[in-house]
Amino acid sequence: MNCKNHPAEKANYTCESCKANFCTPCITARQITPGFTAYICKECGGKCNPFGDEKAKPPVKPRKVIFLEETKIDEKSVKKEKAQAPAAQIPKKAGQPNFWKSLPGTLIFPLRGKGVFVVLILSAIVFASEYFAEIVHTNPFLQILWVIFFTYSFVYGLKVLDDAIKGEPRLSAWIDLKFWLNIIWPMVYVILASLLCFLPAAAYFLLKQKFDVIFFPLLGGGVFFLPMFFVRVMAFKKPATINPIKTVTSIARTFFAYLILCVLIFGLTFGWFYLTMDFSLDYLTGYEQIVSVLSSFVFVYFLLIVARLLGIFGRFYQQKIG
Repeated sequence: MNCKNHPAEKANYTCESCKANFCTPCITARQITPGFTAYICKECGGKCNPFGDEKAKPPVKPRKVIFLEETKIDEKSVKKEKAQAPAAQIPKKAGQPNFWKSLPGTLIFPLRGKGVFVVLILSAIVFASEYFAEIVHTNPFLQILWVIFFTYSFVYGLKVLDDAIKGEPRLSAWIDLKFWLNIIWPMVYVILASLLCFLPAAAYFLLKQKFDVIFFPLLGGGVFFLPMFFVRVMAFKKPATINPIKTVTSIARTFFAYLILCVLIFGLTFGWFYLTMDFSLDYLTGYEQIVSVLSSFVFVYFLLIVARLLGIFGRFYQQKIG
């Protein structure tokens, strides 16, 4: 292959632009870096490459394009597979709280933070209602105040239960407006559940007019089922929470823990009765005012502990009683 301008000379370069072949005098060599020299065509100014300098390029393989067929996803089957899939087990930490570890703290729970002031205020109001009981019965205005106080105390106990389910560590100073609005229907469910628990015993007494071996089991059954109704109502706040069948199922799922809960509630009730009745009769005769103050304080204190116990039970066994 000969040079375009000098046919007698052998060509050493080819131009990328004009595609002509040239000998060495027909191109311009410029050293750009110590390891790189550019060869420029004098005719068109294009880049020239020495013969034998181009490396063989591997053939380009054609790309294969695969078209996937459109597949339809059955949403029902996906939901079914998710439901059947085992839930991920979260390992429990050694110091993670549970129902049993939370029990000792309930004994001092009412006295934490500002709770001591709440207990004293409620105790003073209970004492005043007992002290002025004769006046209250004859004064309509005081009767209205007594109903308001009783309603507030009942709702406050439900709030203590609800706060315990949510994991609140201390007593609330007061009941906010939002809770009043949200507690209306749960209060209705609690009243219906109470009627459901004690209706068999009341109906039997009205028919037979006596206390016998049938009346007391009916009454005891209502007392046994009532705490679970309270917990389920405050945990879920739905009409289905007063379903007797689901309540029995919930007790069966948590029988041992629920049995201990009922024993603790019975023990607190017996303790209040002993401290305010038997103990006062034996050791505080002649100090009726002191007995009344003590009775009011113990009543409020134990009532808050019972509400806390129910809430802790609902918090740690919420999935089983649902």
